[in-house]
Amino acid sequence: MEITICYEVAKAVTDQELVRTGERNSQQRRVEVALKNLDSELQRAALVVASRYQEKSDTVTLCHYTGVSSYYGSSRLGFSPLEYDHVLSEAEAIDEVCRMLQRVLEFQPQLEALRAEEAANEAEVQGYLQQLLEIEDDQEFMEAYCVTVPMGYFHPELEGVLRDMRDREARYQVVCAQERENVRKREDALRWDRQQEQIAGWVIQHGTRNQKQRLEAGLFPPEEYLNAIAAEVFPDRPRYEPLQHRDLPCGGCYEDVDFYSEKADSATPEEWEDLEFYRSFRRHVSHVELRRHFGKCRCGETATRTGILVEVTVGEFTLRREFAA
Repeated sequence: MEITICYEVAKAVTDQELVRTGERNSQQRRVEVALKNLDSELQRAALVVASRYQEKSDTVTLCHYTGVSSYYGSSRLGFSPLEYDHVLSEAEAIDEVCRMLQRVLEFQPQLEALRAEEAANEAEVQGYLQQLLEIEDDQEFMEAYCVTVPMGYFHPELEGVLRDMRDREARYQVVCAQERENVRKREDALRWDRQQEQIAGWVIQHGTRNQKQRLEAGLFPPEEYLNAIAAEVFPDRPRYEPLQHRDLPCGGCYEDVDFYSEKADSATPEEWEDLEFYRSFRRHVSHVELRRHFGKCRCGETATRTGILVEVTVGEFTLRREFAA
């Protein structure tokens, strides 16, 4: 029987070989040897190593096998790589292979016992799979699957069922998302119609002749109505002025200022009086909130300003305005 022996040598050895020969060999050196004088047990072990535990059926990589383990229902031999400090001669390579194969033979009884246990588990799982494949409800199937099927277990027919179920779920989610979008568009359209009716009713009842003519021509802007309503529902008090770079003691020296706002967690007596005033100013007021606004420069300087956010709901419109506190 002839196989290829593959092994690794230290990088210093390959560097010396490069200097000596001028050839760019990789760190992994390959030696072909004919293993003709091995006894039948070692030959069988060589076939086991080449076909079951390593990548190619005609190549044996020299390594140190450390023990037997089971990974997701598949028995395997654990190993650690070997690195040699010189290029092996053919006789040395054969000796290393024989030593490695002898190690494999020592683990054979453990492997056989583990395979027998895996076969018993396989038969048990096959029984569960047959029961699962008879379940039609997706939710019931997934609950039973999570309980009975070991992690990492692969079964072609079961994987096909899971794939079909995931495809159905994905298509269902797409349909649901589209339906939600359609509902949102219908609600937006209905809200728009109600807003136009509200604007028209106000113009007819309170508008000037000019406004009524523009409404009839379809040229009346909603902003004009909102400005008129805001003048009615909001008090004539100073508006909040947003913080700017110049409001910091340093003037925003680095032009790297972080502005942020948050709801206040306390109020002074004067701020509380202001809150009470806005809450009772109009019956349309739906929300009043005391807010702190901050500016922080990279140099460490900070600035703080307080505002009172007032929300007013009039029919289909919600207006927001922030006043100085």
